[in-house]
Amino acid sequence: MESFGQFRFAVLGNARAWRDGVELDLGPARQRCVFAVLLLGGGRAVTRTQLIDAVWGDAAPRTAPAAVHVYISRLRRVLTQDPAVARRALVHSRAGYLLGVDGVSDAGAFGALVATARQARSRGDLSGAVATFADALQLWGGPPLSGLSGPFVEVE
Repeated sequence: MESFGQFRFAVLGNARAWRDGVELDLGPARQRCVFAVLLLGGGRAVTRTQLIDAVWGDAAPRTAPAAVHVYISRLRRVLTQDPAVARRALVHSRAGYLLGVDGVSDAGAFGALVATARQARSRGDLSGAVATFADALQLWGGPPLSGLSGPFVEVE
């Protein structure tokens, strides 16, 4: 992936993002939900229909496709201030939309710490396991995806 700066992402609590240590304004709740869907997409492209279903579900207004387009445009501008590379920060292809920036997420770090703690426990290192589990729990800033709603948030 192209370098757009150093990114850090949070979903264990409010959906948040930082570039080079500066918090980004991810916008209103539905736009943050689109961002969370893309972030948690596991590196797979997400179609506009999937984004609409994730944000609105069966209650999607007829303006939902246009709203998704606006949210994607705004998120591109948030991710990079350079218009020349904005389309590479959030990529659109026939397969759908894909987050084109790389970063560390609290959810990914949590999963890695839990795996490390379990390995320590299986080796009989109970104090190491407890300490690593405690480190993992420190990453939680509240209920996952706090402040967001919609079918995607309910499932996650």
